[in-house]
Amino acid sequence: MKKPPRVAQQLDRARALLQAGKLPEAVTLLRAVLSKKPGNAGAQELMADVAVRNRDLPAAAAILQNLLAANPDNHLYHTRLAVVYALQALFPQAAAELRRALALKPDYLPAQLDLCKVTREMGHLDESIRAGLAAVQLDPDDARAHTGVALSFERFGLHRQAHEHYCRAAELSPDDPRRQFACGFGYLGAGDKDMAKHYFQRVLELSPDDAQAHWMLARLQRYASTEHADFQRLQQLLDDPSASDDDRSYLHFALGKMYEDCERYDEAFSHYAAGNSLENSKHHYRPHAWHERVDALIDTFSADLLASLSGAGNSSRKPLFIVGMPRSGTSLVEQILASHPQIYGAGELSWLVKTEHDLPAFLHSERDYPACVGEMQAAQIDVVAGKYLDYLDVLAEHRPYTYVSDKMPGNYERIGLIALLFPQARIIHCRRDPLDNAVSQFSLLFQGALDYSHDLFHLGAHYAGYERLMTHWRNLIPERILDISYEAMVADHEGETRRMLDFLELPWDPDCLSFFESRRTVRTSSDLQVRTPIYASAIGRWKHYEKYLEPLHRGLRWPDDNAEGAVSG
Repeated sequence: MKKPPRVAQQLDRARALLQAGKLPEAVTLLRAVLSKKPGNAGAQELMADVAVRNRDLPAAAAILQNLLAANPDNHLYHTRLAVVYALQALFPQAAAELRRALALKPDYLPAQLDLCKVTREMGHLDESIRAGLAAVQLDPDDARAHTGVALSFERFGLHRQAHEHYCRAAELSPDDPRRQFACGFGYLGAGDKDMAKHYFQRVLELSPDDAQAHWMLARLQRYASTEHADFQRLQQLLDDPSASDDDRSYLHFALGKMYEDCERYDEAFSHYAAGNSLENSKHHYRPHAWHERVDALIDTFSADLLASLSGAGNSSRKPLFIVGMPRSGTSLVEQILASHPQIYGAGELSWLVKTEHDLPAFLHSERDYPACVGEMQAAQIDVVAGKYLDYLDVLAEHRPYTYVSDKMPGNYERIGLIALLFPQARIIHCRRDPLDNAVSQFSLLFQGALDYSHDLFHLGAHYAGYERLMTHWRNLIPERILDISYEAMVADHEGETRRMLDFLELPWDPDCLSFFESRRTVRTSSDLQVRTPIYASAIGRWKHYEKYLEPLHRGLRWPDDNAEGAVSG
């Protein structure tokens, strides 16, 4: 048998060294090859791999660019260069290389999968979905393809389509706990608690210590006694010294909820406080910075600004904005309204949040938001408003709804921007007793969001700024904002619903009273509550924890009386 040439043997040896993690030895061998054959593609490819493993990504990119200069039609090189760009968060460059790879070889599955991911990171969700669906078409039995397109559908707000692909991925990967979890989470959002439990229990069969799955299951059932086996099991996991801080956080919030079910409020608060302490360590919330943001929003969005742009914006009344502090009843209000045949409930949309972030670049402004808003021209306002309406049409599947609701609670910060984009749009503002609202936020794990919610003083200070900002918006556009009290809704569901429909100039529909029967997907922390009839037990919940709330009271008074205490930053 003919012996392989020496160069081939050296490359095989270098490859084996790389796989064994012996990078210096591999580099020595590869340099020897390249000293004799500088243009050897195999050696250069392996040198690119070495550079990636050494996290020298610019060097890896330079090698692959040289390879492409000699082989511009090599789809593999384009794809590998795209990966190197993506690792540097150079997503536009990565996407360009992937498009080139697919122009050369449209049926190359890895490039379609990567294009789906990269364009999702860029916020180009339509292209991301197209790439994901193309990947699914190339290999309908590839769980990665279904997971990728599901993530893009979910980011776009198309939760039903996302759920279909999550569940297909779970079916294709029955032993993958993360894909089982994603399918269960989709069932939870769709209101199917039994199927959600099934998948979360499957997660625990595969990974018995999965704290997130334990947390989800704790949310899905009510506990009557601390003798339940779950208490001992979760405490054991919590006491395990190998448990991560993320796992401990899930377990503390789960146990807090379980003890609260059993009316053991001291133990419940102890666990909520411990979980929040872990979460708070991940954030750097600064009440002073929030106070300054509120000042900037009030200063920027003045009556003079609106008057100077009175002819700008889109006159459509289709966008309906439901805002308020998280846990103030926004999900309940949307679920009620979405039960009306003329209203499509789109859920929590991050579109305006992203628009705020991207606005300085769009305006070519050197000033951050909100200061850059003063540079907006009528034509630019029209462009932004038009893009948002196009997005709503996609979500509502181009059906002729009178309203499409955007229930992002934090859009109360963006009411001024809404007023510019849509001068006729209606805004429903949900209010709740501040103590109940704060306790409700403090008792829930928001998984990386709401950085202020993990400290009672911060919760109070943030609420105070929110109230100050809402007072400004009411004075600015009083005829376009309707305040809805959670407590009033509980006391008089029909009366408050009629008031909302009158505000929207819509006829009465009795389906709004049986909102809990709707099968629409809800992806918020209120996913369980909106599946049940209105109940009053959440009113006055703060009284169970009254002795622990002194920091919250100080925060609610801050900065007016220079309340002492933990103003960090």
